[in-house]
Amino acid sequence: MRNDGVTSHFNSISSILTGNRQRVDDWRNSPPASPTLFEYARRQSGLPGSEVWMVASNKALTSQISASSVGSYGALYGANVVFPKALLLTAVEEAIQTGRQSSLADRDKVRLEIESVIQNSDYEGLGWSVSGGAQGLDRKLEVSVQSAIQQFVHTNAPATGDQLTHFVAIEIMRRYAPSLLVVNFSDVEAAHFGSYSMHLAGIRNTDRLIYELWGEINAHPEYRDQTLMVIVPEFGRDPDGSNNNGFFNHRSNDESCRRVWTMCLGKSIARPQMIDRPVRQVDLCPSLVQWLGCHATESTGAALKEIPS
Repeated sequence: MRNDGVTSHFNSISSILTGNRQRVDDWRNSPPASPTLFEYARRQSGLPGSEVWMVASNKALTSQISASSVGSYGALYGANVVFPKALLLTAVEEAIQTGRQSSLADRDKVRLEIESVIQNSDYEGLGWSVSGGAQGLDRKLEVSVQSAIQQFVHTNAPATGDQLTHFVAIEIMRRYAPSLLVVNFSDVEAAHFGSYSMHLAGIRNTDRLIYELWGEINAHPEYRDQTLMVIVPEFGRDPDGSNNNGFFNHRSNDESCRRVWTMCLGKSIARPQMIDRPVRQVDLCPSLVQWLGCHATESTGAALKEIPS
């Protein structure tokens, strides 16, 4: 599979979700320039908002794929978008407030420190800021998601960003059994710290979480044998020896950034097979929309015949 657009996060993910190459800035100042997968599914199938979700580790993404900032179909057809790291702040505050006074001399300082970490974590050098944890959620749904994150805070679960994203995604699957769920992981972006071992650890962690999502799908009758799961990287990494420090980044025009892959799992896939002809990332949206029984009318991509409707 080939990413032939801008090899940055927001542009790449928007291209995948709309079936059109996205060419706007990567700092969340503009929404996707054409309708998203969520909009096609909701407008044409009549899915209610509770059936369409996105859980993301990407701050810029959550502010623009929400119900309040969608493409030409308007706000009525967006997704419930959750940025768990922002909601984590509220859960940690509650944990602090219920803690022993003697163990926390100045709770306000603790809260401000946590907030600073979430707001100013710019490991990608982009300086993104949090603009809300649950874009487009109504109050009932937000309370439900918040309770899940509070549960996470009170467990001994590994506390990477992707682990939290995975935890919230599983809770949404169990509570709402949505018809359409997009999960965006980003632990691999630890590569921007310049540590190859951290980069590999991020890859291994994300691989494990994806495998566990597939296990969750097969553990529940609402999903088992009725689900198509698609796994796709946004882009690759810069090549070793490049002027951009190799694996640290992903902004070169090299094939190592543009050449990625995808995997489709589910009973609807007729048989194990490998597609070795050129396929573009923008082909995914019309393929998935077609699988849902709809049409991506404004996509420049072509639906893959190997994914049946």
